[in-house]
Amino acid sequence: MKMTKNKKKNMKIHIGASALCLLFALSSPLTALASPEFARSEEEWARLRDDRLEWEEIDGLVNEYNYVVINNRMDLEDNSRKSAEDIRNDLLDSAGELDDLAAEADSTDGGSMTAATYRMQAEQLRQSAQDSVSDSEVLRLQYKAVEASLSDSVRSYFISYHSAIVQKAYDEKQAELARIAYDSTLNKKNVGMATELEVLSAEEALQTAQAAAITDDSNIASAKVNMMVLCGWDYTASPEIEEMPSFDIESSDDMNIEEDIEKALQNNYTLKADERKLENAPSYSIKQKYKETCANDREQIASDIKQKASAVKLAKSGYDQAAGALALQRRDLETKRAQASLGTISVNELRSAELTVSSMEDSLKLKEYELFSALSSYNSAVAGTASTGATA
Repeated sequence: MKMTKNKKKNMKIHIGASALCLLFALSSPLTALASPEFARSEEEWARLRDDRLEWEEIDGLVNEYNYVVINNRMDLEDNSRKSAEDIRNDLLDSAGELDDLAAEADSTDGGSMTAATYRMQAEQLRQSAQDSVSDSEVLRLQYKAVEASLSDSVRSYFISYHSAIVQKAYDEKQAELARIAYDSTLNKKNVGMATELEVLSAEEALQTAQAAAITDDSNIASAKVNMMVLCGWDYTASPEIEEMPSFDIESSDDMNIEEDIEKALQNNYTLKADERKLENAPSYSIKQKYKETCANDREQIASDIKQKASAVKLAKSGYDQAAGALALQRRDLETKRAQASLGTISVNELRSAELTVSSMEDSLKLKEYELFSALSSYNSAVAGTASTGATA
């Protein structure tokens, strides 16, 4: 199915007042791309518009076709070059409009409750205006943070999709191993060498292994649909999903955490937005508030980078352990093959050894994906998305 990236719903996102709430409202379909044709080369557009999803094009797809990003960009254009004072005045103007509505409601029979609601909302807007620190630059940084988060979500689903495929292969082999064990236990029972309880236990293990594959199919489908929607496809589309990118597994040993913390502080969208809010603060008390906020941001960013670095190291340790266990099992398989050639072990015993090695190869691949995921999360945090414990 071809992509329907130019048929997304228009989901408007507005960030305003001190609360900076995200308000979503559906309206008419978009009929054009968010970026003009000259914004990218013909080769770039062709790659983005084809019916394939590649790791390297995730940022571009989200930027051009994600409905949240498109509408955020439209909203930013509507509010371009607005200063903090402009936004405070807009809020005060809106409060005045609510006052007019309240007066109108007062003149209507039974309108006193409606008028009270309007006055309460007007007062809230005035308070927001008094505390407001937003301007177009704050809005831009917040929208960049949203876009980066959406791209990270696609990357996470991309990894989950491929992990679920490998997990299914692993579970299918485990089901075959369980079948061999069940058949063996049943044969032993028939000659009085196993109990009925052992047979029931082996049967339950087989059923559990078979059920796992059903869950794997669900996980594959779910990850794919989420990727499609976030990248602008219709949820019923079925584009080709490219393979996981290759990466240097040993690169996880090259992290310079202190340098990366400094980069993360320079790049972080939330910290930048809060620093801008500090500049825009209209009073001493609000300035103090954002000084504390920025200090907390820096502390939390450093903590998040350290935590993500620890996750990378843990994932690398898990990968190394799985690789070592696989090497041992492969040597055991060679012994089993030699024994099978001499007729000293059964066909089922050899098949079990082969399935065990193959399963451990799948397990190693999953550990590789876990390491890749941890590195991807770490790199994204350094690039600007490290958590500050609060939304920008």
